[in-house]
Amino acid sequence: MAGRIGRDNAPVHFDDALFAADLARLQETARRALEEARSRYERDGIPASERRHCHAEHHSGTRLTGCLKVYIPDFAGPWRIVYQIAWLASDELGLEYVAAGVGHPPRGTRRRNVYQLAHYRLHGHWPSP
Repeated sequence: MAGRIGRDNAPVHFDDALFAADLARLQETARRALEEARSRYERDGIPASERRHCHAEHHSGTRLTGCLKVYIPDFAGPWRIVYQIAWLASDELGLEYVAAGVGHPPRGTRRRNVYQLAHYRLHGHWPSP
């Protein structure tokens, strides 16, 4: 990670294969926004002001204990990146990439949201409400 991470910025690590798989499911606008966010977060870390806790247990069936999310491109944005708090290979506490995608797909669509995908990757099965 280039540059010095600020005191309130958490360092991050992205799994290239998982990130590419997530981008492949999205439209070009989403891909660009998520790639720009990744570039900024890898360079500068994620500011505390941009991080939000995920529900440890949600009525939708997801269990994301120890996970944080960021909204892309900002708090009004439709996309999310979910991270898990982890000890990174760089020997520092930071955020490990879990999933990226749509926060809340339009009603009536069968697409899974990013929280369901994160649950699947962390637990090996899809959530059941």
